[in-house]
Formats: sequence, structure tokens, C-alpha cells
Amino acid sequence: RDLLRLSHPLARTNSQNALFQWVTAKGLEGFVAEPKKGKPVSAKDLPASVELFEQTRHTKDKKLVLRAIRDHRFTHEMVPSEWKNDRDVWATLLDEMPMTAMLRSLAKMTAVGLLGPLNGPTRKIVKSLNDANKLKKARLHPLSILGAWKVYAQGHGEKGQLSWTPNAEIVAALEDAFSLAFTTLESTNKRHLLAIDVSGSMTCGTLAGLPGVNPRLGSAAMAMVTAKTETAAHFMGFSHHLVELGITRKSSLA
Repeated sequence: RDLLRLSHPLARTNSQNALFQWVTAKGLEGFVAEPKKGKPVSAKDLPASVELFEQTRHTKDKKLVLRAIRDHRFTHEMVPSEWKNDRDVWATLLDEMPMTAMLRSLAKMTAVGLLGPLNGPTRKIVKSLNDANKLKKARLHPLSILGAWKVYAQGHGEKGQLSWTPNAEIVAALEDAFSLAFTTLESTNKRHLLAIDVSGSMTCGTLAGLPGVNPRLGSAAMAMVTAKTETAAHFMGFSHHLVELGITRKSSLA
């Protein structure tokens, strides 16, 4: 909205003009039927997906919400909050859900009962997490997957009241995805010497943006990223003195 107001774009069609008006007017309630510049427009000029979005904001009809997701590829951000606890809504969202959104929604989908042992949605997610090509296309960094893995496995978020019983298949798939994600990274072809703090304080707190991951786990994961990605890397640990850590490209996170 701010971008449109600052840039003053000239609409090429009535539909585009109506869309700009709808965005800057904060929805249909503030929609300007006859703008000061350009051709007069009405709500009829809005794209079908926008009309459907406005309808879903106030509807009690689940079929309408499911149609919006299925036919117009609505994402979970477009779905009204009152439908976010519906299992069928999440099942339909999952059909076209991008990888990053899927990682962020695992907890909610489990909490609403969608991800049961051995069922279809669970198998679909496990298959996606085990697909190196999908991980590469989604540009998912191993640390992003590590954060999702650790939060999901603990069964509750760092903020809010949401809790769930972790699905063992998905926990295992997240661990596999963490390892697979290393294949998406490219080497810098330079020599690296990493000196890592291994003192007791590294077990305190969490890394910014990665709930469930403390500095110790985060630094180990970053060392693992370097070991598996770079052709020449060496690792030392320091606390009260400097020691060899013996990390190699075959080392596991554990």
C-alpha cells in the first residue's frame, strides 16, 4: 500500500486500476468507485480472486474457503483466522504449499490432527523432506531446517500457547532433510580455519531467529556446514585453552 501511494503507478487496464484502488483503500469497505485520476472503476472490475478473497473474509461456508484454496491457490496467510483450526482447510492448503511454509506449519497441522501416523498428508510431507531437489529449489539452508526440527520435536512453541504431540515420522524426516540440505550449498574453494567457543556458556539461551537452538548446537551446525561444503577446512575449540576438535565432512551433528 505504501509503495503504491509513493510511486503513483498508472494503471493500464480498468482491472489493474481497480486492484490498485482496492489495495490502497484497505479492502472493499474503503473502495473508491470513481478515482480522481484514470477511468472510473467499480468492484466488478476486480479480479475474480480478489472478489473471492473478500467473500471468504465473512463466510461461514467451508466449501467456499476450500474452493478459494484449491482453484485460486490461496495460501494460509489469505485464509481467515477462524478457519485455521479446520483439518480440511489445512489438508487442501498442503496440496500446493511451498516448502518453507510447510516447515513453519508442521506444528499447526499436527495440532489440528491432520498429521497422523502413516496417513496420506504425513507421507506427502515425509516424501517432500526426503527430496533433495525440492530442498534445493526452495533454497532451504540447513540451519533453517535445524530450527524447524528442534522446535517441532519439543512439542511446543517458544511463544504462544500452541502445543502438539510430535509425529515420529516427521521428526525423523526433518533430521534427514537437515543432512540432505548440505547438498544444496556451494563451496567457496578457499581455506577455512574455524575456532569455536566450547565453554559452558554456549549452552545458555537461544540463537536469534532459531528457537530451540542454543549457541552450542548452532555453532556445531555451522561447523558441519563448513566441513561438508568446503574442500579445505580445519576446526579448533577454545575455552581455557585451544584444542583440536577432529571435525570432518563425515561427522554427524551429534
